[in-house]
Amino acid sequence: MGHSQYNCMQNVKDDAANGLIDIIVHMGDHCYILGMDNDRRGDAYMNAFQPALTSLSWFPIIGNHE
Repeated sequence: MGHSQYNCMQNVKDDAANGLIDIIVHMGDHCYILGMDNDRRGDAYMNAFQPALTSLSWFPIIGNHE
């Protein structure tokens, strides 16, 4: 997934728009280096996710980075 130009969020958004997926079950590790670098990496990660999450339910499961 990631937060750079190599992320797959457009694919997720397209699949949701075409009715191929209804929910995202995210198996942990949503947070990295929190509190460092003014939290820019975490913000970029969730900003990349945001367009897909406007039309889907998101079920985050706690991982070892949360």
